Amino acid sequence: MYDTSGTEKWALNLSTGLNGPPQIIDLENDGNNEVVLFQKDQIDIVRADGKSAPGFPKKFNANSNGGVAVNYDNAFNYRFLVSAGSQIKSLDETGQPVVGWMFGSMSAELK
Repeated sequence: MYDTSGTEKWALNLSTGLNGPPQIIDLENDGNNEVVLFQKDQIDIVRADGKSAPGFPKKFNANSNGGVAVNYDNAFNYRFLVSAGSQIKSLDETGQPVVGWMFGSMSAELK
């Protein structure tokens, strides 16, 4: 991460490659942005200080082909939808499965 003058503030070693571009969100609705990283084996949310948000990173037991962060109610109550093998997982802001998410699994791994 670099500041506005181009000075490196911190670096992050990823366990695996990214499955798409990082997403910038305001997880805590405090005006400070976090970076959502969808990787091949996990999702991580990294704060401006370079540390993971509580509950993250969240590892998966299957390969992930990506995901999306959704501010579905415009109240900064994010949901993270992530592919993991033949499943789509829905996680809340603490990395826990969303209660009531009823998507089971597909007959084949998502590609």
